[in-house]
Amino acid sequence: MEFAGRPGKITGIKKSFPFHSLEEKSTSKKLIWKHLCRKITSNNKRDIDMNTEFLKSNHLQFMYELKQGTKTSYYLTAGARGILPARIGVTRESFSIIHQTGRGHLEKLTGQIKATFKKNDESIYKKYKPGWIHTSVYEIPDFPVFAGYGDIGISNESGKTEGTGDLLILHSSDEWKTVLIHIFRGLLFQKDQVFPYLYKLLKQQSPA
Repeated sequence: MEFAGRPGKITGIKKSFPFHSLEEKSTSKKLIWKHLCRKITSNNKRDIDMNTEFLKSNHLQFMYELKQGTKTSYYLTAGARGILPARIGVTRESFSIIHQTGRGHLEKLTGQIKATFKKNDESIYKKYKPGWIHTSVYEIPDFPVFAGYGDIGISNESGKTEGTGDLLILHSSDEWKTVLIHIFRGLLFQKDQVFPYLYKLLKQQSPA
């Protein structure tokens, strides 16, 4: 296509149109619209699949069992080694305790997870002494099936607790005899996308 002549006037365009009647034009428009709808639907489906695959690739699962004779001491029984300590402490808080979080709104604290790596332990979360993990767990009102979520906190070079931005979701379905810890690396601020994904995943895994 060439544009010539004075500004505002288009010339040099061939006067050949694919439509020869109003009926044909209407039918063609419908076909074009149908094709576009299919393309959009297809693209959306790919986006959903890619999002699911992304969450799946960043998901780590761990199972801990309560040590007999204790109320808060749990030992790792399933999950990758070299991530979390073999022993953790899980405490549950009263639902009446409310904390002002740094995310600009009130959240109910439901529990805490505390652990310290042993001297010879190696982990992506063991960077500075004393090598602890400390995570405050907050309730998820829209997904009460979960005990709560938190930011995995680790000891920094100053010996204080510093958030990693890794999302932790705590879950128990047998009255705290075992606890499941789900970690999504770097997805703390995408938690609203993670919660429904994990809920659906656990529902699919549950026996009918």
